Amino acid sequence: MAGYIIQVKDLVSKYGQKVVHRGLNLGIKEGELYAIVGGSGAGKSTLLKTLLLLKKADGGKILFKGKDISNLSEKEIEDIKKRIGVMFQFSTMLSSLTVGQNIIYVIKKRYSIDYKTALDMAKLKLKLVGLSMDTFYMYPSELSGGMKKKAALAVAMSTDPDILFLDEPTSGLDPISAEEFDKLVRTLVDTTGTTIVQITHDLGSLMFVDTVAVISKGLVVYEGNPQDLTNVNDDWIQSLTNTTRFRRLLDGK
Repeated sequence: MAGYIIQVKDLVSKYGQKVVHRGLNLGIKEGELYAIVGGSGAGKSTLLKTLLLLKKADGGKILFKGKDISNLSEKEIEDIKKRIGVMFQFSTMLSSLTVGQNIIYVIKKRYSIDYKTALDMAKLKLKLVGLSMDTFYMYPSELSGGMKKKAALAVAMSTDPDILFLDEPTSGLDPISAEEFDKLVRTLVDTTGTTIVQITHDLGSLMFVDTVAVISKGLVVYEGNPQDLTNVNDDWIQSLTNTTRFRRLLDGK
């Protein structure tokens, strides 16, 4: 049985006097596809910053592979950051570089390897996300929305992270492209064993994940199988599951 790559225990997050999380708990297992959802202002973005080690917790614990990060040195924390990947909602690819050059840039920044090895690695990452070699020589501005998301995913996976965070990955995509991207992410988890965590508002994406965590009023009010969301007694979850779209997705229509 897979162990936890990240555990959050009684997390407290604040901005001044404003409390965002007030004892939040969740556990992300190695090799699973995990989704975090919640209403506007629920604290999803703050949680992402905390899990990326960009914001220090104001209380509680965060364990990375069983180690409490609050007890680690700065060097140990930097080492953990190198094992974490992220794909932001708005692609962070450099517009002046081709897709291939973007991937190579990240690989060379992370590893002390020669250009030929970095080039071979970059081509493999592009193939992994289902993009042709033609894309390798294209600039981000030349890509369609779906291709841009896949290219950004290739960049995010270029350093082989233990865990990869995707911030609203299907935002701005049409339904067909969004489902294609969801299927790609599912395949990557199944074939590479990479743990992937999505912060999403897309109900369609939930149908592909192993575990969903719902944040409401500063707490995780549900963590489990997305199909069981209909049984949870929470106002926000019920407003979600009562939508026609969610029920149609649940029925596979």
